[in-house]
Amino acid sequence: ITAWSKNLFEAAGTNVPPNKPATAIVTTGIYQYTRNPMYLSFMLGVAALAFLGQLPYMLLALLPLYYFLDQRVIVPEETYLTEKFGTEYTAYTSRVRRWI
Repeated sequence: ITAWSKNLFEAAGTNVPPNKPATAIVTTGIYQYTRNPMYLSFMLGVAALAFLGQLPYMLLALLPLYYFLDQRVIVPEETYLTEKFGTEYTAYTSRVRRWI
């Protein structure tokens, strides 16, 4: 999921690192189903490691990780993208869910 998302960003000519300016909104591929596939794949990776490593306490880490990504990373990104792209981005957010 991460590689696919990264490739879609690169094909659109926009930056992958969230600390660099966005130059386009990607709405194709997996971005038709979730606005944050890279963060979603990170969460799925942590869950997979917890199951594969038989480390149930790692599953508890998903709750604070979810909160951090959702509120401290994604919300500021959405504010930035709304300011930068306006109705183009808000129309996208009305069609596609933040997570899944």
